[in-house]
Amino acid sequence: MDLPNYILNEQARLKLKEKELIKKKEILLYKINKTENEEIKSNYRDMLVSIIFEIDDISDAIENAGMVGRAWDDSSSSMFYSTEDSTSSSFSDYSTFRRSRNNYGI
Repeated sequence: MDLPNYILNEQARLKLKEKELIKKKEILLYKINKTENEEIKSNYRDMLVSIIFEIDDISDAIENAGMVGRAWDDSSSSMFYSTEDSTSSSFSDYSTFRRSRNNYGI
């Protein structure tokens, strides 16, 4: 089953953000190695940890964006969400669904 364009677009957007963060991580690693001031190094390390966690979150989101599908269920007027592992959730309206997207990593 082909993924809908909006999911492919979301995956592409997340991959670009991931690349940007990887570049920031590499710059921070370089700065950590070149800086002699321990206080500044400590600040860089804190920033690095934050970026690493963000990269990990984005990697998970890219993977989760590969859902099998979403469909609007006209009979019950609710959004139905189905994942590759066959779990699903139902939402009473589209705006509720959109607000809850972040819970699914996309």
